[in-house]
Amino acid sequence: MREVRIPAFAKINLRLDILGKRSDGYHELRTIFQSVSLHDELRLRASRQQRISLSIQGNSVLSQEPIQKNLVYRAVDALRHELKIRAGVEIELKKTIPAGRGLGGGSSDAAAALLGFLHLTVRQPRRRNLPSARHSEAFRAHRFASRHSRPHTRRLSLAASSPLDIDKRDRRP
Repeated sequence: MREVRIPAFAKINLRLDILGKRSDGYHELRTIFQSVSLHDELRLRASRQQRISLSIQGNSVLSQEPIQKNLVYRAVDALRHELKIRAGVEIELKKTIPAGRGLGGGSSDAAAALLGFLHLTVRQPRRRNLPSARHSEAFRAHRFASRHSRPHTRRLSLAASSPLDIDKRDRRP
């Protein structure tokens, strides 16, 4: 089976300004950040089943939550619906970034999953008209990972830049 491995790097905020609250309840931010070597790793494999499966290692709390609450699942699900992709995917997430510590692990994981899913489905990662985003490592836009599931989201064009560490392999039995 085809497989894509992709790292999702943590980031630290060098500067974070809260500019105010938006009408949708989220805050408008201005930030300067730097990625760091600490990263989670995602492995995506094509599946014959038309569904998303997600297994999480390295964080027992996240692994016990319903997968529909996870940003990785929500991001890939939204992308599948937006691009009308029926193909299923098996996702393994190995967590090393501590959750809830302001290191951007969840949004980094979601953005990496989007990029990996695009590579896996043989779609070239380029500018696309996608629901709003929240990550900047792999995508140069904000708001996807946390806002894409809202029913009335703005649409943004996103540019994906591929990290050098993507490992795209053809795994056949």
